[in-house]
Amino acid sequence: MPERSRIGSLLYDHAVVAARDLDALTETFADVGLDPEYGGEHEHDVTHNSLLGFDDGSYIELISTSEPDATPSRRRDFILNDAGPCGWALETDDVVAVAEAMEARGIDVELTELHQRETPDGNVAKWQLAYLGPGEPGSTLPFVIEDRTPREYRVEPSASVSGSEVTGVAATVVCVDDLDSGIERYRHAFDLPAPDRQDAPMLDAEIAWFPETAAVLATPTDNGAWLDERLATFGTLPCAVLLASDDHRATFDRFGITTSTEWFGRELGWISFGDTIGGRLGIIES
Repeated sequence: MPERSRIGSLLYDHAVVAARDLDALTETFADVGLDPEYGGEHEHDVTHNSLLGFDDGSYIELISTSEPDATPSRRRDFILNDAGPCGWALETDDVVAVAEAMEARGIDVELTELHQRETPDGNVAKWQLAYLGPGEPGSTLPFVIEDRTPREYRVEPSASVSGSEVTGVAATVVCVDDLDSGIERYRHAFDLPAPDRQDAPMLDAEIAWFPETAAVLATPTDNGAWLDERLATFGTLPCAVLLASDDHRATFDRFGITTSTEWFGRELGWISFGDTIGGRLGIIES
């Protein structure tokens, strides 16, 4: 199995992508060759999802309300406004211990009760979460998840990517209004070294990537450009998800990527979704 991205001992679990219409969002991914599979309804909220699972165990969760007029308790504005990437999670085998460690660092923590979702094959996946920091779960800091049932109940590799050179999620890019403050937030929460920094013209941003982790921060450099407008609309929030490829040239050809850039010595290209969802989805060499 390919090695999953991580922050310290916490493995990358999944990215959350939100929109008003799950069928339309799923079709958007399927149209470019990333075909998610229906995951089921959440018992704790009026939401349901489709999942794009990768061989390394990470996945992308596409989420929306199960009924058009339903009002979810979480991520309401992101869903209603087709925000696209809006959260991300790290996996642990002891969510209570992680919550206690974060509280000891002065991080705001909300430890949830058990959640569950009945899957199309009849299994019931159960898990517990710890929400870290302010805002919606996974917006300013990733939330943390511990499975209470076998992980394969929650997600398995999707047929459209299983066995391919696209091995999993490499990183989440979080948009912040002040890069220095964002860096300090992540370093304090996860005891990280100073990140590498560079300009990213194709993202209209300056970016900071903490070495050997799944965390990238970005701040807009162009007033009025898409990233600046996104920040004004949603505040601190993931703006992009990067998928790792063991053969990025083949993946670029597969997705029709003709223009690329370099992030910290690794070639990166963006998959075009047009204006159907907010945010970006990128391919970066492993």
